[in-house]
Amino acid sequence: DFPVSCSGAHPELTGRNVLECDVGNPLPANKTLNFKILLEPSRVVSSTSDLVFSMNVNSTNAEKNETMFNNMYEIELPVRVEVALAVRGISVPEVITYNKSEPIPATMVSETDIGPEVTHVYEVGNQGPSSIKQGEVYLLWPTYTLDGKSLLYLMAQPDVRGNAQCEKIDDVNPLNLQEVRRRPRNQNISIQDLKEQMLIGDWRAKNAHSKTANSIRSRRSKRDEDSYALAEESEEEDDHFLSDEGEDHFLSDEGEDTFQEELSCGPTLCTKIRCTISNLEKGDQVIFSIRSRLWRETYNEFGLSEVKTSSKLVTRITQLPYGVDPSYLPYKVYVVSTKVSLLDVALAPYMIPWWIIILAICCGLLLLALLALLLWKLGFFKRKRPQEVPEKEPLNERNGYRMTSGDAAL
Repeated sequence: DFPVSCSGAHPELTGRNVLECDVGNPLPANKTLNFKILLEPSRVVSSTSDLVFSMNVNSTNAEKNETMFNNMYEIELPVRVEVALAVRGISVPEVITYNKSEPIPATMVSETDIGPEVTHVYEVGNQGPSSIKQGEVYLLWPTYTLDGKSLLYLMAQPDVRGNAQCEKIDDVNPLNLQEVRRRPRNQNISIQDLKEQMLIGDWRAKNAHSKTANSIRSRRSKRDEDSYALAEESEEEDDHFLSDEGEDHFLSDEGEDTFQEELSCGPTLCTKIRCTISNLEKGDQVIFSIRSRLWRETYNEFGLSEVKTSSKLVTRITQLPYGVDPSYLPYKVYVVSTKVSLLDVALAPYMIPWWIIILAICCGLLLLALLALLLWKLGFFKRKRPQEVPEKEPLNERNGYRMTSGDAAL
């Protein structure tokens, strides 16, 4: 064993974060000294993704230049904060079915004049184990087609629950339509709760309205069903939802360009909603809800029996604890789709069945007969004659005519 003594580094005093150690003194020739140095990072490290340790060995004895190549060694230690960002979402409802033959009001007054309500709900959560100091979320909403026609008409600013804020958007209810009064929402509901509620609702609807659905299907035209995708679709067509964690995307060599390409709107003129997440601890979650109305007139013009409309959420972590650079973390992409099924059922004028008409006539005649019987019982049809009382001045008449002076009898 050879003695080793080290003097502690004091960067706050010397300005140099250097640890100096004396080994051997002397260290015999052809001998190797092994020793261990334990280092602990400070509470706040520099904003870098790596820690670099440089080691330099010298001797008080003269050394040849050709042997000094191995006197220096460098160790690069990556600094990582372990954190898992999970994203999931749902469409409420998942499937919309309406009859495109129904008339559309020429003047829109209420939000119900536009079409059915469509709400997309996203949930961004931190699965830990570390916390997230800050992150950014982009919501891409298919507001218009490339021709400027309305698709999903925004009715309200995004509803945010949790440690997040969204920038105000200008495309909310530009026609100033009258909003329908809504019941207050449960602030503690999660995406999983919404899934369970919708599954229960779908089961009840299938059992309660199976006959009606079969009747409508029988009147639909037997043609091939086309689809019109307005945004990216899930590869798993049998599943209504993507994986709960969302889809990971790592930045390529182009860096920010790859992320910006993900924010493209596709075949729509979308509304980009930027939100900021802050101080998301392990197990915390933020829920974003976007409420809109489906613009029936535009969907009718597609001429398709099925249309799939999608919104997209793109999120990434921008700030981690200890000042660690988050560029090594992937950004998340999640797509929520609403399937719109358009029925083409002609609205024929309602014809009253003939038996109802005959029954109404019979009931009317019976009511008239009962009314006449009641009046007869009450003596309405009896003639009322004057009572026989003696006259105050008897008539002096012949043949019922009162004779006066000057009259001659016939």
